[in-house]
Amino acid sequence: MRIKTFVFMATALILLPNYASMAIATDLKSEYLRGIDLASQGKYEEAKNTLEKSLADELIKPYAELEINAINDVLNGKVKADIAARAFKGKSYAVNKNWNQAISEYYKVIEFSPSFRYAYVSRGNAYLETKSYGKAVEDYSEAIKLDPNDADVFNKRGVSYQWKGNIDKAIKDYSSAIDLNPSSAIYYCNRGRAYYVKGKLEEALADLEKATKMKANYVDAYLVKGWTYEDLKQNENAISAYKKVIELDTSENKYATREAEGAIKDLESRIVKEAEKKSDDSKKNK
Repeated sequence: MRIKTFVFMATALILLPNYASMAIATDLKSEYLRGIDLASQGKYEEAKNTLEKSLADELIKPYAELEINAINDVLNGKVKADIAARAFKGKSYAVNKNWNQAISEYYKVIEFSPSFRYAYVSRGNAYLETKSYGKAVEDYSEAIKLDPNDADVFNKRGVSYQWKGNIDKAIKDYSSAIDLNPSSAIYYCNRGRAYYVKGKLEEALADLEKATKMKANYVDAYLVKGWTYEDLKQNENAISAYKKVIELDTSENKYATREAEGAIKDLESRIVKEAEKKSDDSKKNK
C-alpha cells in the first residue's frame, strides 16, 4: 500500500476557526460566534436563539448543538449560570485559538462542576486541536460516561484514537457514532479512512461510497476513495475519483487538489508504462 499523507481535512472534527478554508455561509458562522459571545455574557435565552440559526450548516451543527445543550442545562437549573458563563468564556478563547487559556477555564469549570459534560467535551476539543490526543481521549471518555448517546463525541474520540495510532479503537468508536446517527456522511468517511489505513480496502470503499452518496460534494471522501481504488489496482476508477476531487475542491489551500493532481499524474504515467511493457512483451512472444 502506497503511503499517503495522513490528514483529516474538512470533516468537522476540529473547532470552528479552522473552518476558514471551507465553504461555510459567513452569516451562519457569525451567528454561531455571536451565540457563544452572548452565552459568555450570561445572556442564555438570546444566545440559544442565535445559535439555533446556525444549525442549518452541517459542519457547524455539532458544535451549535453542544452549546445549545449546555444552555438548556443552565435554563433547566442543572448547571449554575455563573459556572456555565465561565465555560463559554473558555469557548470564546477556543474559537480564537487561545488554547491554553481555554483549557485553563475548562479546568476551573470542571473543578466547580465535575458533572458538567459540556466542559469535558470542550476541553477534549481543545486537546484534540493541540495534538494532546491522550488527554482528549480521557475527556471524551468522561463525556461519554455522562451521556453515552452523543454520536459526535464517539466520532471525536475515534479521531483522537486514530491520531494516536490505535486504529481498532477508532473504528469501534466510528461504528458507535454511526449506530447512533447513521445519517452522517462524516462518520462513514472517518471509518472508511480508518479501514483504509488498516488495509481493509473493500470495507473502506463501502463506507466511502455511502459518504459520497449522502454528501455529493464530499471532497475528502472522494480523495480517500481515490487512494482506495488505487490500492485495489482499479486505476480508472481512481482517476475518476481524483478528478471529482479537483472538480469539487473550493478550499483556499487546495491541498486535496494538489494531492489529486499528483496522483493522476503518477497513475497516467504508470498506465502508459504498463501499456508499453505489454506491447513489448507481445512483440517478444511473436
